Amino acid sequence: MVKNNYLKKKGWSQLYCRLALLAPLSLSVLPNQATASILFPESLVYAKLRTQQNISGKVVDATGKAVSGVTVREKGGKNSTSTDINGNYNLAVSTPDPILVFSSIGYIGQEILASAAEKVILKQTEDVLDEVVVVGYGNQKKTNLTSAVSQVDAKVLKDRPSPTVVNMLQGAAPGLVISRNSGRPGAQGLNMEVRGATSANGGVAPLVVIDGVISSEGTFMALNPNDIENISILKDGGATAIYGAQSAGGVLLVTTKKGEKGKSRISLMSNMAWQMPANIPERLSLIDEMNYVNTARANTGLAPEYNEEDLNYAINGPTFVLGSNGQWRTYNQENLIDKVVKKSYTMNNTNLQFSGGNENVTYMASLGNMSQAGMFKIGEDHFTRWNARANISAKVNEYIKLDIGSAFIDQATDNPQDGGYGLDGGGNGILRQFFSSRMRFPIFNEDGTYYRSGTSSAFGYALLKDGGFNRDRSSTYFNNATATINKLVKGLEVKLMYSREDITKQNRNFRRTVTFYSGPEATTASQLNNPNNYSIMDYKTLSQNYQAVADYDFKLGSDHNFHIMGGYQLYSYDYQTLGATTKNLYVNDNPSLNFTSDPVNKSNSQSALTEKMQSYFGRFNYNYKEKYLFEATIRSDESSRLTPGQRVKVFPSFSAGWNMSKESWFDGISTVVNELKPRISLGKVGSKVGIGYYDFIAQLQTGSNVLLGDSRQTYLYQSMIPAVNLS
Repeated sequence: MVKNNYLKKKGWSQLYCRLALLAPLSLSVLPNQATASILFPESLVYAKLRTQQNISGKVVDATGKAVSGVTVREKGGKNSTSTDINGNYNLAVSTPDPILVFSSIGYIGQEILASAAEKVILKQTEDVLDEVVVVGYGNQKKTNLTSAVSQVDAKVLKDRPSPTVVNMLQGAAPGLVISRNSGRPGAQGLNMEVRGATSANGGVAPLVVIDGVISSEGTFMALNPNDIENISILKDGGATAIYGAQSAGGVLLVTTKKGEKGKSRISLMSNMAWQMPANIPERLSLIDEMNYVNTARANTGLAPEYNEEDLNYAINGPTFVLGSNGQWRTYNQENLIDKVVKKSYTMNNTNLQFSGGNENVTYMASLGNMSQAGMFKIGEDHFTRWNARANISAKVNEYIKLDIGSAFIDQATDNPQDGGYGLDGGGNGILRQFFSSRMRFPIFNEDGTYYRSGTSSAFGYALLKDGGFNRDRSSTYFNNATATINKLVKGLEVKLMYSREDITKQNRNFRRTVTFYSGPEATTASQLNNPNNYSIMDYKTLSQNYQAVADYDFKLGSDHNFHIMGGYQLYSYDYQTLGATTKNLYVNDNPSLNFTSDPVNKSNSQSALTEKMQSYFGRFNYNYKEKYLFEATIRSDESSRLTPGQRVKVFPSFSAGWNMSKESWFDGISTVVNELKPRISLGKVGSKVGIGYYDFIAQLQTGSNVLLGDSRQTYLYQSMIPAVNLS
């Protein structure tokens, strides 16, 4: 009995000690109570009950359908749970009036007071429910697509500092492969392929359509990335057949930014990037090079090329030693690569954008500049691009809206002068020279003149620095006007479009004569680019596009949805070149085509290409409750490249899909798979690669390699057999 009383008192003592530690909490919870000996246990029970408060409820979507897998958590707390297959949840909370946070992929997150969370309605995000994807001659809800289309939006391009939008697309979309064969500013040799090579004639570049207008790959590369809203990549036959004879390589649909109603906004963006060669091999020192050469000769049973005296000069100098035969012996120890290639170089990008509007008129205007330096320390090696764009949309009345887009692109590329050897190719390519030439041959003589010893020395330095220039200039003007007519008939919309793209390019190439001195006497000279020569080539391209498209949407009942589109397009293309060349100029600086008098030193050339294509196209879409999807397209192209009477070609496509995520039974796996849509497509596409502009007719060319008497005669001859049945 005594022992039991002792244990009972000991237990109460431990309880009182624990309650004493909780006294501040008790008093803060129940500040109006005075008798602590009785109230401590009650306050402890109250706090315990408060931490175990449970909140329950149900989560549904806008249609009242239960949403499973929704994460429910207490804001500021650690507890969380998920809704079950019926949308029900039960969550323990630690505060008296908690805020619950509801989140799920594909739905807009919400924060709701627990007292109002008995039934929570989540709205699906626009990205999932109403995301619109640009397709050929229109757009579709992403959930209703039955063909292979990927989309890249402005967010993906925003944080990729690169010289062109094509560089930015590398790795941005599945199936789109970007490659390049050079890192030169303005001349990277970029190549785009959608799902690999698609023609027996080689790789076919994707067709580029900018704001609904067929454009050139070069214009796409020159776009200001900050002006782009999104890019759709059409990849399979079901998606691309609507573009017929130009769609075998896939299609890139580019949409530029438009204005939005609201207050005027001004944004300024500027960034600078540092670039550096990724992998520049290091050259051997002169002494190592000599030792390896001697070892190689010894392995083949030959006498060494360099004796002990040569090896001593290779270490201790001097650079020039006059041999017993009166010829210079050279022992250059300077790193040739360091004289030519920069360790790093910069790229600058600046963009200024204005946007705004009201209910009737919206606008977006931008001005951008990009400049990129090259890797060569000497000579010209630089690229600059200016972009200007204005997109204006005006609501004329209740039925008509006008969209006008204008853009200007100016590009200037100052290429290094290679003297015809090439910069990054094989043979005596300039960059290759600095790795393959003998290290012992210097660039300069002791008096500062250029040194050269055949093709074993790095004479490319002199060509880069004093060999002249090779400059490209390009200007592109793009204008597009679209009139949209709707509301005349319910579900009917008509678009009328005219666009024009003018591209003017010019190349000026001057190869200045460069003199080298390599002994045995100081006056013994050799020359490259002799005689000097100067050429100017002008290129002009005019593309015009006339287009009319009608869209009609209607329903049968509430479940059967139909869309019909039909259109006509006339595409016109004109390309002209005009060139002139002169050589043996009076002067070796400031060249002009007039600086020579002998007609033998002058030549000129001219060419022209034209093409026209008219097309009829259409699309039919049907879906039942957005579950069962079907699409068919057809296009008829008539091209001037083909033989008359065989110029019309037809390109159909069919595709179908089953949107399983719309089925009621899909709810059971929606927490694991949020969308599942098997689809199938079949399409016929075409390509113009390998087909000339006039292959169907006999073509004449001029020749002048016949001598009659004492003079060369010019004559005409048929250069090829016409493809009379080309189709």
